[in-house]
Amino acid sequence: MTVHDQSTAERKTVARDGFSATIDLPDFAIAQAKSQKITRIIMVALILIIWLVFLGLAAFGNMEFSTSAIQATFVSAVLLILYAFTSVKQKRDKTWTGTIVDKKIVMKRRRNHDSDHSYIQTEKHHVLFIRRDDTLKTVEWDLANREDLYNFYEVSDRIKHHARFMFNEKQDKSRDSQTLCINCGRFSERGQEKCRFCKLPLLQ
Repeated sequence: MTVHDQSTAERKTVARDGFSATIDLPDFAIAQAKSQKITRIIMVALILIIWLVFLGLAAFGNMEFSTSAIQATFVSAVLLILYAFTSVKQKRDKTWTGTIVDKKIVMKRRRNHDSDHSYIQTEKHHVLFIRRDDTLKTVEWDLANREDLYNFYEVSDRIKHHARFMFNEKQDKSRDSQTLCINCGRFSERGQEKCRFCKLPLLQ
């Protein structure tokens, strides 16, 4: 066995009972920058499509040009406001640690609409309650219908939320047969170094 093979084997067999330093690899910063760039491109494309649609209605439909321009401006402004709000929220997000103090399955009601009428739909949500170390406040992490994630975490588990990533890292991973990707939320077999879906390093 070569030195490289031995070091790889050691990384795969080490007891995973602490927060991983793998998060410091440049892969994560690169992935976030790429995601932000894609979001900006999509936003520009959506605004262009909106203007093309409304200008098309003015040119080939019954809508006045001034009316179509006003409506296109309004819809574009709403999208830009939502984009700005999301961007600010992401920039304000920071890394923190906490403890899962409770977990519950909650039935939530949501109003849906179809072509004829609106109706109330009841949905099952898997919710974790996490007490943050920095603020001492208990926050809810709604996993929606992700029963696999709900079963992955246990009450009293120590977790770490990494800034601008959706899924939280467990501190004690020694009993897990799978590793959760904090980027895409998919599971990979224990011992794999990279997520088989998004290809980012896994926090072992």
